[in-house]
Formats: sequence, C-alpha cells, structure tokens
Amino acid sequence: MKIQIESTDEITTLDGVPCRVWRGTTERGIDCFVFVHRIAVHKADDAAEFEAELAEMDTPSTLPLFLGDALWGKRTHSEEN
Repeated sequence: MKIQIESTDEITTLDGVPCRVWRGTTERGIDCFVFVHRIAVHKADDAAEFEAELAEMDTPSTLPLFLGDALWGKRTHSEEN
C-alpha cells in the first residue's frame, strides 16, 4: 500500500504519546490519517532542507483523538475530484 500524506497543525495524544496528525489518501483514493510521533532524516544525509521545512510549519493545535465527522472537516483532494 502507498499513501500520500500532508502534515497538519493538529496534535493529539495516542497511547499517552503526543503525535502530529497527517491527512492522507491511498492510491485508490481512500482518505486516512497518519499519527506521527517522530520523523527523521538518516544521519548520513544533509537534513538542513528537511529541518527548514519542518520549522516552517504552523504552531500545533491540540485536539482529542476522535475520528468522527468533526476531524474529517478538512477533506483531502480525493473528495474534491
């Protein structure tokens, strides 16, 4: 399975761990969420550009973990097509 994901400014707690919420779409157009606790670049790679993009992100907002209609408020591009 492959998914395309985009970071949001939303943070939730999953199993006691804060995670950034990413919205995604599968190859077949199914909307999904990805909960990211950590993300990194391999230590042998130059992480400067990655870190700059990460720093540009909006300040996180906190939300409860609930996968109901309220969280789906911002639909991904598959719904627009």
